[in-house]
Amino acid sequence: MSTETDGKQVAPAGAVGRAPKPYHLTSVEKTAVPAGGGNGSWCRYVLDNGRSVITGTRRGSVAQVTDHARRYAEELNARSDGRAAPSWAPRRRK
Repeated sequence: MSTETDGKQVAPAGAVGRAPKPYHLTSVEKTAVPAGGGNGSWCRYVLDNGRSVITGTRRGSVAQVTDHARRYAEELNARSDGRAAPSWAPRRRK
């Protein structure tokens, strides 16, 4: 939200020039198998950027889930800084 002062738009305090912080992996830990998850090893991961926290679960070893979570954070960061088009972007029309 912005306010108007003497005909000029003024951004809220702290909002000027503030780029989104990148997501980073904060933790990966083994967790119980979710309902309907079958058998195998499952892990819970947490991505954080200071404003938002994303928590996910994935089947695999701690190393496999760590690799997945790091790639996921890189993809999110690429989307937020404009390096990549979102996966839902419209494709070429026929």
